[in-house]
Amino acid sequence: MSRDSVFAALQAQTDRLDTILTSLDDDQWSAPSLCSGWSVSDVVLHLAQTEEGVALTIAGREMPGRPDGASSVDDVIDEWVRRER
Repeated sequence: MSRDSVFAALQAQTDRLDTILTSLDDDQWSAPSLCSGWSVSDVVLHLAQTEEGVALTIAGREMPGRPDGASSVDDVIDEWVRRER
């Protein structure tokens, strides 16, 4: 797979997600997701945080505010979502 095709696929995926998300009403945004304890909004927040983390990693920086006492990656991610809800 060429670099251009990878970027084209990423753009198509982003466009499709944008189409889906812009059609949601307030009730759909706050609806439970398949991720236990997370709403649809929480899942989208997590996606945005992941993109932010990629950009920071490329820049040689870390995600700010690693929670104290987090025992797993799941705990860290869950806390970051809770903080930015």
